[in-house]
Formats: sequence, structure tokens, C-alpha cells
Amino acid sequence: MRKKFLVCFVLALVTAGIYLPVHGYEFLNYDDVDYVVENVHVRAGLTLDDIRWAFTTSHSGNWHPLTWLSHMADIQLFGLNAGAHHGVNVLFHIANTLLLFLLLTRMTSAPWPSAMVAALFAWHPLHVESVAWIAERKDVLSTFFALLSLGAYIRYAESNRQLHLLVSIMCFAAGLMSKPMLVTLPFIFLLLDYWPLKRDYSLFRRLVLEKVPFFLLTAVSSIVTFAAQRKSGAVATLDSIPLSYRGANALLAYVRYLKRAFWPTNLAIIYPISGMSSWWQIGGALLLLMAISIAVVYSSRNRPWLVVGWFWFVGMLVPVIGLVQVGIQSMADRYTYFPLVGIFVILAWSGAEIGQTFPSSSNVVAVIGAMVLIAALLMTSIQLCAWRDSQSLFEHAIAVTKDNYVAHDILGRVLANQGRSDEAEAHFQEVLRIFPNQPDAHFSLGVIFARKAKFDEALAHYSQAVEIRPDATTHYNLGNLLMKVGRANEAIAHFSEAVRLDPQMAEAENNWAYVLTTQGRLREAADHYGAALRIKPDLLEARLNMARIHEQLGEER
Repeated sequence: MRKKFLVCFVLALVTAGIYLPVHGYEFLNYDDVDYVVENVHVRAGLTLDDIRWAFTTSHSGNWHPLTWLSHMADIQLFGLNAGAHHGVNVLFHIANTLLLFLLLTRMTSAPWPSAMVAALFAWHPLHVESVAWIAERKDVLSTFFALLSLGAYIRYAESNRQLHLLVSIMCFAAGLMSKPMLVTLPFIFLLLDYWPLKRDYSLFRRLVLEKVPFFLLTAVSSIVTFAAQRKSGAVATLDSIPLSYRGANALLAYVRYLKRAFWPTNLAIIYPISGMSSWWQIGGALLLLMAISIAVVYSSRNRPWLVVGWFWFVGMLVPVIGLVQVGIQSMADRYTYFPLVGIFVILAWSGAEIGQTFPSSSNVVAVIGAMVLIAALLMTSIQLCAWRDSQSLFEHAIAVTKDNYVAHDILGRVLANQGRSDEAEAHFQEVLRIFPNQPDAHFSLGVIFARKAKFDEALAHYSQAVEIRPDATTHYNLGNLLMKVGRANEAIAHFSEAVRLDPQMAEAENNWAYVLTTQGRLREAADHYGAALRIKPDLLEARLNMARIHEQLGEER
């Protein structure tokens, strides 16, 4: 017990120390805004209506009510203190580290390999994204419930008491309601039945049947998640990203994750989808993955941790490997948060076996292990610096990746918000060099040129943006610019389209009415001012303009 306490103390202390800087970090303008800063439901705290919203919404393309509730609880406790929100992520990460150590020790009675796995989990640079990004609360929260589910399952395997199995199912459900990536967890339980729990695999059918409730939850979660992501438009169609590309990218992503597990350099918040890789790269990735899989299966009788660790890693990445393409990333560091435990198990137990087989080398193994952990701590500390604010994060992403149009686009927005228009313009132009039909960059350049009174350039970019993606905001901005340059009828057409696409856009109704007023169409203008005020009764401009129209109409009568 003293040994366990000492290990837990060191793990917690060092992890808290390495992540201490995040208490001074900001909210990011990438997802943090949508999840917390400008989310009216989250910012209201734990109210009955907003709790109901958390369980019924597919906002952000996922159904994860417990994640929403955790953000609401943070607001209730800390308001918009970004450092406190970061601190909660760190606390969950520490809790996950300690749970992982204690559960591995319980299953294997091997505290030192278990401590190595936990330390790698706590201090690996790939995990910085999940811990230092407030919007990735879902990673640390879902893993917390997954480990609780695993703990209850271990108790069930030891005692065969149905109560423990029920608790495990409930924790699994909570994990799925935090992040649906956990859908493969029941398969991990089957792997753990083989090793280290060493349950009787001659009764494999019974082992599978006892997990039917888990598989049912997996099926329900998968259906709900796919529906939510499809509703939000996050799921790419096969026409836009063919199955052949997805399969190739999945193979390469596995190899890249594996490489970053051992050599975690050039890490970035976003790795956008790029062109098709060469056949030899795809073929090489396939051969490597097949060779490793065959080797670990062949060695499973004497080294069962190899097959368990490898298929833990491979299996847990399946939901996010890109066969169902969600979003624009080809891979993401955050996806490795729980799957990398499998690789860490392989390393820790293989090192322990070498030390036991060759006692004279045990000190060498210990020194190498210590050096690996020190290197991980240093690299995590360096990687963490990039996360202090949005500008640092996306400048870093541009520096370590090639043709990263997403990073250029977001950095451009950050600089534009700081009033640094010329620097922002350069980044948006770089986006269009890489991806000429990127509507956000065209829109942003339209805004910049309009502010500089370069109306021809602004009109060109707004027109491009609205042609690529005809959304209400772009139509509204284009209408405003056309109104400014005296092209009233064209402005009216775009305000009309903005209102059609977003019937709640009071500002478009107001400006539409203003243009009608300049044409002397006062009664039509009054109708649109009235529509604007029905949508937004406190829109002062519309109320004043409506009063002026009533005065003019009264004078005419």
C-alpha cells in the first residue's frame, strides 16, 4: 500500500506540475467559443431548461450531454475564468492517470510496469491536446467513465456479482454520453478477459453474452452519433471523399499515430485532409500493420500483453480512423488519448520481461525507462507552450505542417480580430493559394477589403464566397456592400435571400427596409421594419426608422 501511495503521489504531483502553466492560458477561438464562450445554454449554467437542452441537442455534431453538463458546472462555479476550466481538465487527467495505475496493478499485480504505463499516459506529448484544450473536456471525461467502467468490470470478473456488472454498464453509458468514441470498449473487455484477467476462454460464448448490454449501448450510441453528425453536415459524402481514399488514409493514419507514439514531433492541432498518397506508401503501411498483427498473434501464447496492447490500440481508433469521415482532419492527436494505453502496455511489459529474463540488464532497462519519461516530460512541456493562446497555437501548426490552410484561416481571423488586417490578409491569401475554393477565406477577405474601402475587391470575394457556399451571412454582407455602392436592387435581392436562408436575421430585414426607403417604397419598408422588430424587439435602429416612416406616411396622408 505504501508503494502504491508513493507512486500515486509522484504521478499526481509531477502531472500537476507539468500542466501548471495552463491555469494562465486563454480560451481558444477554435471550438472553445462554440462549446463555452458564446454558447448561451452553457453560459446560463445548470438551469433546468439548459439541462434539458444538453440531453436533446446535437449541437457541434455530437450527442454528449454529460460533456455539456460538465461545462455548465464550470460556468456555475467559475464563470468565464479560463484558467479554472483548464484546471478541471487537468484534474480529470490526473484522476485518469491514477485510476489507470491502480486498475493495471489490480489486474496484473505488477506495480512497476503499471506505473510506467500510467506515467507515459500522464506525460506523453500526444496527450497535451486532450488536456490543454477546454473543448476537449469530452476526452478526459469519457476516459474517466471508461476507467470506472473497467474497474467495476474487474470486480465483476473477480466476484461474478451482477451488481458490479450493472455498475460497469452504467459507467459505460456515462462514458458514451461524454464522447461516443468509447463504442469499442466492450471489445477491450474481451481482450482483458484473455490477459491479464485470464478468464476461461473455453467459455467464450458466455464471455460474449455477458457483454450483450454493452454491445447494445454501442449500437444505440453509434446510431445516435451518426444521425447527429449527419444532421450537422459534418459527415462527408462518398462523392466528396471516396471510400478508396478513406481506406488509404486510415492505413496511413495508423502508421502516423504509431510513429508519433515513439517520436512525438511536429504535433499540430489540425492535420487537414490532403491529396492521395503514393501507392508505395499505402502498400507499405498495409504490410507493416499486417506484419505487426501477425507477429503479436504468433507471440500471444508466451507474451499475451502484445496481442492485448496492439489490438487495444488498433480497435479503439476504429471509430475515428476516417472510414466514416467526420470533419476535415486526416487524423488528430486527441484521438490517441485512450488508445495509446495499448502501446504503453506493450512497452512496459516487454521491458519488464527483458529485465526478468536477463537480470544483469535490469538496471539498463530502468535507466532507459527513466530517460524515456524525462524526454516525454520535456517534450510535453515544450508542446504545452504552443497552447497558451490562439495565435501561438496556429502559428505553431503552420510552422510544423505543410500547406495547412485551416491553420492559416484561423490565424487570419485571430489577427483580423486584433486589428492587424494586413497580416490577416496575407494568411487568407495563403489559404486561397492552397485551397482556391475555400469560402471562409473569400468571406474574410471581403470583410477586410470592405473595411479598407476597396469595394471592387470586396465584391469579388463576397461573390466568390456566396457562389461556393450561399449562406445567410454572406448574402447579408454582400447586400450591405452593394447598398453602400448604390446598387440598390442587387442589394435587395441579397437581403431577400439572407432572410430566406435565415428567417431570424433581423438585421437583414432592417437593411432591406432601409434600401426600400431610399427608393421611396415606404409601405414595403414599413413591413420589413415590422418584421425586424418582431424578430428582435430591441433593435433600436429598426425602431427609429419605423418611427420616421410613420411620420412620413402621416405627412403624405
